[in-house]
Amino acid sequence: MESSRRRTRALIALFGLAAAAVVGLMNGLASCLPDHGKADRSRPVSTAEAQRLAGVRLRDQQDGHAGFRATVGPPGAAVHLTGWVDWRRPLLYLGSVADRPGPADGLVQVVPDLVAARLGRLGSADDPYPPPPAQPPTEGWRVRRLTPDSPAGTPLDSLFALLLGLRADKPDDAAALTTGARFQRRDLLGGVPVDVVAGPAVLPPSLMGPVGARPTPSAASQVTYWLDDGSHLRRLDTYLRKDLPVRVDFNRDDRAVPAAIAPLGGGPVAPRPVTAAEAGLLARVGARNKSARGGRVRVEVPVSPAGLLRADGWLDWRATAAYLATRNPDDPSQDALVWADRTGVSTRTMPDTAPVPAGGVPESPRPTPSAVPTSPPPPRPPIGGWRTITWAEHDTQGSSDLDVLLGAALAGLGDATTLRKRASWLREDTLDGVPVIVYEVRGAAEAGTAPGDGLLRYWVDRSGLLHRVEVRTGDRAYGSLDVSVGPVPALSPPSR
Repeated sequence: MESSRRRTRALIALFGLAAAAVVGLMNGLASCLPDHGKADRSRPVSTAEAQRLAGVRLRDQQDGHAGFRATVGPPGAAVHLTGWVDWRRPLLYLGSVADRPGPADGLVQVVPDLVAARLGRLGSADDPYPPPPAQPPTEGWRVRRLTPDSPAGTPLDSLFALLLGLRADKPDDAAALTTGARFQRRDLLGGVPVDVVAGPAVLPPSLMGPVGARPTPSAASQVTYWLDDGSHLRRLDTYLRKDLPVRVDFNRDDRAVPAAIAPLGGGPVAPRPVTAAEAGLLARVGARNKSARGGRVRVEVPVSPAGLLRADGWLDWRATAAYLATRNPDDPSQDALVWADRTGVSTRTMPDTAPVPAGGVPESPRPTPSAVPTSPPPPRPPIGGWRTITWAEHDTQGSSDLDVLLGAALAGLGDATTLRKRASWLREDTLDGVPVIVYEVRGAAEAGTAPGDGLLRYWVDRSGLLHRVEVRTGDRAYGSLDVSVGPVPALSPPSR
């Protein structure tokens, strides 16, 4: 068990972009007030200066978006971050490059609860701030919880939480800032006059409160804010720990809107009840699927704490059957064959899987940060070794995210009358160049679930053909099952 815990911690550190020599596993923001050995020429902020600082989060919410560059750590051992922040969604999308190649290199997206990372060095060796691609890769993302106050997180979690928390729908409490913030100096930054003010990492909110939940660092932490006369934040300085400085420069003219990856929900949704015509279309999905017969299936599901399950195979709607090979890129001992039909879900270890040692953990899990190749299962399922759990047993014992996806992909969506009550239109989208509508269909057990927060989403084209099913995982990330309509081999059920 201890070996398993060590490997889990290693994966969290790796996919949290924690280069041990740079950011370690500590958390929180340290004070960035002047050293006691230096002359402190700061003074309490004036009323006007406090009002400008109190307007920072409101200004960010009004502007909505900004580009940024950040440097974490000292020269020679620093991590450079380049990307965009969307304060309205909210969402961060950035590329991370360390001075020395290593596990801090990669792409990162962050929402208030989750961090998604896709490792791999960006750009050229002579560019310390390569921007992330405007359209993020669609595969190979690892998802974990954003934990700025937990040993499972990294110091970067505190920075991410701070950046996401810089938004509010009202000015913050200027009166409270007059007793806590200190004016450092007047300065120029990129030719723009700015106030340099030391204040709390968590600005005191107005009585009406901030926009949404703010997963921010300790209120005792200190940040140096560089803000112009219009309350636009131009730069901030702080420490993620006493020996780990960070500086973030904002480009207020860069209003690019970052695109969220599918594991974090994809594009923004605007839930509304389905129309009668849309309910009728959804009710015909099962029949439309059978007319297409089926095709190749590919699955990608984030697995807590920072794992990834991928699968490849076929689905036959006419036979109500799916046959897949699942792959765990980090732990090949968990690779398996999966058969799903009207009865339930049957699983079997891969025929060529190495035996698991007595401790239950393979000798050397393989952390693979980006997409890895998958392949369909052998044409004929191996004889023996299968374990079956019926759908009725799933209802009482619980189901894995993969089981939920398979059940949803094989079944119809119900009748139009029920769908008028349980289905919501979420957004228009495209998948492999095909225009689709993304719908949510909530089950009977989700009667109190707000539209947009349901368990299952269905990507359906205008003919009623299903192209993707998404499931919301326990960590509130999204796993997906995609169907590419085409030839399907004759699928024979396994001999159990």
